[in-house]
Amino acid sequence: MTDEIEVEVGSSNVFADLGLSNPAERLVKAELASRIGEAIRQRRLSNATAAALLGIARPEISQLLRGFLTDFPTDRLKRYAEIIGSTT
Repeated sequence: MTDEIEVEVGSSNVFADLGLSNPAERLVKAELASRIGEAIRQRRLSNATAAALLGIARPEISQLLRGFLTDFPTDRLKRYAEIIGSTT
């Protein structure tokens, strides 16, 4: 006995697929947060060091890296990505 699993192909935006508000903005924020997190990992920065570079508190960097992005405007995330990308 085999049960068939129904599969639905999604779009390139999971937030739109889930019917969430502002899906394009949510996707941009998620991509920026991912880039910031990757840069922090590649540079082996501690949360404290990354927070200091970005001029934010450690709890904020933790929120950002965990994907809690409601309190982060897109332009601020873009600025963080530029700052963290320019460090050596």
